[in-house]
Amino acid sequence: MPEWPRLRDRLAPLMRLDGTVQFGLDPSRGLRIGGLSEPEIGWLRALDGATDPLTVGARAGLDTQRLDTLLRMLSEAGLLAGPTRPRAGLPPVRGVRSARVWIEGTAPVGERLADLLRHAGVREVSRLPGSGPIPRYRRAPDVVVLATPGPAMAPDGMRWRERGVAHLPVSHCHVGTGVGPLVPPLGGPCLECIDRARADRDPSWEWVAAQARTQADPLETSRDDAGIAIAAGLAARLVLAHLEGLPLPVGVAFEVANPWPGVRQHRWRVHPGCPLCTQDLAQQTTMGA
Repeated sequence: MPEWPRLRDRLAPLMRLDGTVQFGLDPSRGLRIGGLSEPEIGWLRALDGATDPLTVGARAGLDTQRLDTLLRMLSEAGLLAGPTRPRAGLPPVRGVRSARVWIEGTAPVGERLADLLRHAGVREVSRLPGSGPIPRYRRAPDVVVLATPGPAMAPDGMRWRERGVAHLPVSHCHVGTGVGPLVPPLGGPCLECIDRARADRDPSWEWVAAQARTQADPLETSRDDAGIAIAAGLAARLVLAHLEGLPLPVGVAFEVANPWPGVRQHRWRVHPGCPLCTQDLAQQTTMGA
């Protein structure tokens, strides 16, 4: 069954005193549309993802070009769920229901994340061990979540980077939770960029991180149900936004400390010494010439 665009989170159009229609209560993220007729407002309320909205509008005698413009406005404002137009440089977005998500690693956060994604409508969520050969597939996963026992490092994402598969590192341990950044199929920053940037600041980074992963205690981590829930919730939000084609800030990662859940964001950049991302940039420049 095809999936059609729908308003996110049962978001209904709200009527204002001046006759305009408003979506959302946050002025910085909401959208106001004026000049809509009553049939058009009714059409907006009926965007439930069950039917083709343009076909429904045509049957009601509405201008389909005008309706397509409304859909574009809603999509650009991040108010639509379901299939969207592909973004520049990325493959078409399949939508949540038809997406394929793989969770690689045995960290406890993986099971909680899988439950959240299935509950959100992702029909195909698979668990993979943290090592071993990649299963043979006819269609590559739309995104792979790297559930690591400590900080994710370049080798964790290398085989997905080489195959052009988006991947999201998620780590949880007794000191806190790390989620992101989402590494796109093409471009960066990738995990190699992050490793190189950390090594620039701390030459011992690679050695220290490897020890932290080796010494991680899965039993102790699994007892932190609240921390696991935070990590899984953040990861689910990012994965679902990616599947729905919503624009995500490039290179942004989240860190949540324990026991006080202070949240810190960090934006990573493409490292000039990363051979993977600089090669992608050269290819994009050549194609755009």
